[in-house]
Amino acid sequence: MRIILHLSITTMSKDAYYFSHDSNAKDDPKCMLLIDQLGLEGYGIFWVLIEVLRDQPEFKYPLNLVPILARRYSTTAEKMMTVISNYNLFQFDDEKSFFSLSLNKRMNKVLLSTEQRRIAGLKSGESRRKQLVGTPVERPLNECPTKKGKERKGNEIKDKENIKENYSDFVSMFTVEYEKLKTEFGEDATKKMIDILNNYKGAKGVKYKSDYLAIRNWVIDRYNQERAKGLDGSKKLTTFEEKSFKQLN
Repeated sequence: MRIILHLSITTMSKDAYYFSHDSNAKDDPKCMLLIDQLGLEGYGIFWVLIEVLRDQPEFKYPLNLVPILARRYSTTAEKMMTVISNYNLFQFDDEKSFFSLSLNKRMNKVLLSTEQRRIAGLKSGESRRKQLVGTPVERPLNECPTKKGKERKGNEIKDKENIKENYSDFVSMFTVEYEKLKTEFGEDATKKMIDILNNYKGAKGVKYKSDYLAIRNWVIDRYNQERAKGLDGSKKLTTFEEKSFKQLN
């Protein structure tokens, strides 16, 4: 029985996504109040919600899908909404979704560490290639050195394309992605859309796997709304303007 259980757990966790979990989370005042009012069932619902958010691409979940989520995990939508709304454990965004600011901060560190390791790997590979290039080798008489030079130059271009460039404090993308936006919308419009996304990410503390896709997904519409209202998209929105956009969405 123990062997079967062990294999089952191993199989279930093989493709699971990682996130850190404090061993004393239950002693947080918000969680203590949750347990006091809803019991361990409420605490269990809280961690189910956290695990669900971790599996989402942007670490947030639509509120209108909460009833489906509740049925899946054998509870009620009312209990889930109580946990989401009443204990300051979750926050809400303009897109009518909820998220955990604590989870986002933890995942930002994980994603940053992953990106740093990826860049370090690229730099290490480039360093090894430079060492190999500098090592004298005996070439066949019929080998064309010009072809080798072209191959090295092509590899260098590919390496640059694999590294994201920072276009503001919180927005980065591949050069080819930026060029696509600039070709389609012009340089001024592209910079304004980057500013919109930069202000949003800085204010909300969220992180996208692809800032380019985020711009494609919703920032273009937001920019068009600002332009229609005569707003300068390169400036940080005022409180009045943010309320106006919430009504539009």
